[in-house]
Amino acid sequence: MKKNVKKVVCNADNMGGFFEEGKDVSLPEFYMHSENLEEMGMEMEMEREREKEMERDIERRVSLAFFAGRMHGRVRPKLLEVWKYPKGGEEMQIYGVLDESLRNLSIYEEHMRRSKFCVCPMGYEVNSPRIVEAIHAGCVPVVIADGFVLPFSHVLDWSSFSVLLPEDRIPDLKSVLSDIPASRYRDMRRRLVHVRRHFTWHPPTPPRPFDAFHMILHALWTNHLHHTGLLPSPPA
Repeated sequence: MKKNVKKVVCNADNMGGFFEEGKDVSLPEFYMHSENLEEMGMEMEMEREREKEMERDIERRVSLAFFAGRMHGRVRPKLLEVWKYPKGGEEMQIYGVLDESLRNLSIYEEHMRRSKFCVCPMGYEVNSPRIVEAIHAGCVPVVIADGFVLPFSHVLDWSSFSVLLPEDRIPDLKSVLSDIPASRYRDMRRRLVHVRRHFTWHPPTPPRPFDAFHMILHALWTNHLHHTGLLPSPPA
């Protein structure tokens, strides 16, 4: 019986032995309520309709990268050691815990809205709710977490709307982001519009097509078919 059990796991670390890739499902972490996510995504809905609005939004994003958070895990101390503001200049808004005067949700969200990329380093676990926060803020996520099986990667091409940076390339963070051509960055922003609905819950209303609830069910079913041999396994 145990071999047929499939887990839906937030901490989908394929190096820890608990998560079995291709059988278990990686669950996105959500910190905010759906109403807040919807509010943060209103600007992105406008982008779907008007290309000019996206151009204006990109112009408002004066920072190259943003991170603020507590220091735990193996990655965040390394990130701060190299890039803690002002080491990377005004473009690199990389902090530990924000000062008391700045420590509120609206200031944090404003930083995300003013940045092209939001750095999402692992903490104690490989996953982080800031990935979903970044997606809904129109801020391209930069995921730094070796061994992290990204949510819904059975159908989503994460490289089309995020940057996946190996931990040993933290010193190259600024150059990696700066070297992304403007045309590719715009494509990544457009993809954020399309994937945002997959990272949204709708309580207390019923689930909506292609939202997080349906994506989890689809991942469970697809993995079941692959695991039982009813569908060929995807290429490695």
